[in-house]
Amino acid sequence: MVLILLTPSLLVNADDSLVLSGRIHPRFNGKTIEIEREYTFRTALPKLKAECIVKEGKFSLQIPATAIEQYRITIKGDTAKNDAVTLVFVPGKTQLNFPNKDLVNYTIIGDTTALVLKNAVIPLYNRRKFTSDEVIAGITAWIENNQSSPLNAYLIVSHLLNNVTDEELLRVFKLIPASNSKGTYYDQLSFITSNLYVGNVLPDFEQPDTSGLSVKLSDFKGKYILVDFWASWCVPCRAENPALVQAAQQYHDKNFSIISISFDDKKDRWLEAIKKDRLQNWTHVSDLKGWNNRVGTTYQISTIPRNFLIGPDGKIIAKNLRGQAVPDLLQKLFKE
Repeated sequence: MVLILLTPSLLVNADDSLVLSGRIHPRFNGKTIEIEREYTFRTALPKLKAECIVKEGKFSLQIPATAIEQYRITIKGDTAKNDAVTLVFVPGKTQLNFPNKDLVNYTIIGDTTALVLKNAVIPLYNRRKFTSDEVIAGITAWIENNQSSPLNAYLIVSHLLNNVTDEELLRVFKLIPASNSKGTYYDQLSFITSNLYVGNVLPDFEQPDTSGLSVKLSDFKGKYILVDFWASWCVPCRAENPALVQAAQQYHDKNFSIISISFDDKKDRWLEAIKKDRLQNWTHVSDLKGWNNRVGTTYQISTIPRNFLIGPDGKIIAKNLRGQAVPDLLQKLFKE
C-alpha cells in the first residue's frame, strides 16, 4: 500500500476534502498531529496522510475526500497509550476538540454523520454486550431504517461483508440511494457485487508461476478452472489438497484445471509444500507477498482456503467449495 504525505501544495479545495480543525490540550503544543486515511477492507489504494504542528493549543488538517472515510489521528512520535483515535467523517469542515491530555476524549462540532455513528451506531456493535449474530442483525436493521445515511456503505463493508450471504449483502447494498453512490466503500461494494458473485465474470489477473513465467487467468479461457487460494503454512488449506488432487486426476482430460494462488512469502516453503502434497499436476502462481498478494487483495480474500470455480465463459459457477464438494460438483457438471 502506497503512503502519500500531503503538503499544502497538494491539498485540494474544501469542497473535495475533509477540513479538520479545533483546539487541543496545551501539553501537545509544538508536537505534530497527524491524520491518516484507513480502510476497513483489503486494498491497494494509497493511504493519504496529512500533518501539522500544534500551536497555541490549535491545529488544522486538510485531506482529500469525496465521501465518508475512516481516519486515524495520532500525535507523531508519541507512544502514550491514549494518544490516538480512529474516527469516521464525511467531507466538509468539522471542528474536533481534545480538551484533555489524551485523544480518546473528544467533541465533534459540524459533522452530524460522525455524531450519529458515535452515539447511535457504535453502541450496536458492542461485542461485550451482543453476539456476532446480534451485531449483524442490529447493523442491518439500522441501515434498513436509515437508508439515506452516508454511513451505510461504510457499515456494510466494515460489518456485513464476509459475515452474511452474498444474496443478503446484495439486498442491503441495493438500499443505498443514488445520492450516496460514491466513495471508496461504495466503489468496493460495487466491485465485489459486480465481479465476485456467482454469475459474474471473474476479473483477469497475472502472476508469476514457480519458474517465474507470467501466467494470466485469461490464458485458460474455454476451460473449467478452479481458482484456489492457499499457503504452505495454512493447515486447513493443506487439508483440502487431497480433494483437489482427486479432482485434478479425475477430470484433467475433461477440460478442467486448477490455478493455485499462494499467500506464501518464502519460495522454498511454497515449492516444498507443492511437492509434499503432490500438487505438481496443475498451475501454481504467487508474487510471494504473503497476505499482500495482489490477486488476494483484488478479490478481497480475507481468509484461506478460498476458491472460485469458473466455467469456459469465465463466469463464476460456485465459490468457497470445501473438501469433497469440488469433485462432487465436477461430477454433476460433467454428468458422470
